[in-house]
Amino acid sequence: AEEEIAKKRADSPPPSEVVFQSEKNLLLRELETFLKCEQRLWQEGSMPLYLEAPFGRGPEAVQEAGIGRKDAVEYELPGGDKILVRGSIDRIDYLPGLDRYRVWDFKTGGTSIYKHGDRIKQGRQIQPSLYTIAAEVILHDRHPGAVVKDAGYLFPTEKGEGQKYLREQDRRDEAGRAVELMLDLISEGAFCVAENKDKDYPPCNFCDYQAVCRYPQVLNDHKLKKENPANTILGPWKELQKYE
Repeated sequence: AEEEIAKKRADSPPPSEVVFQSEKNLLLRELETFLKCEQRLWQEGSMPLYLEAPFGRGPEAVQEAGIGRKDAVEYELPGGDKILVRGSIDRIDYLPGLDRYRVWDFKTGGTSIYKHGDRIKQGRQIQPSLYTIAAEVILHDRHPGAVVKDAGYLFPTEKGEGQKYLREQDRRDEAGRAVELMLDLISEGAFCVAENKDKDYPPCNFCDYQAVCRYPQVLNDHKLKKENPANTILGPWKELQKYE
């Protein structure tokens, strides 16, 4: 028996080689998923035009990307106030057949919190709307009159299964209003706890700071505050829940 065990150990690859092969196989699967995702986009007529397009990150970032805006993009809210937005757009596509542009945000995780019918998701998925406006500002420097009709999330990994969630950007005022509501809450110091509406992805279950806000007791406390008609500070939060 000891001789057999010794022989198996001698024939087995070292742990470092096992890890290497495992990582290699994972990388190959990831590449296969990515290529399939790209193939589907290509068949739909959506071709990558710019990658990592920065805005508000200075001239060096623009020079490195070959496209972008050194200054932050000014965004006028429906109520007349203006805010400055900065970031980096993962990818801008061009659709020659439709003569329009599209914005993608890459995600490396799973898709459990995303649904095809969602637009703003109570302000938790506002990024595509904001980046659509920034993309048009960036594009107008080289493509006057460019219009970004849709934007979405792209999951080109094995975990994301190459899925995509694309959303028409025809309700910009609604997105702007959602931003206004969130700013109203922040200005009042009202930072509402995330509710566990999504059974597949209850947000507080994955938070490292549950002890800070006394979860799950805070859910009951927040419920009482929401149901109190005298609590006008949470008025913007209640309105924000209407924005799916």
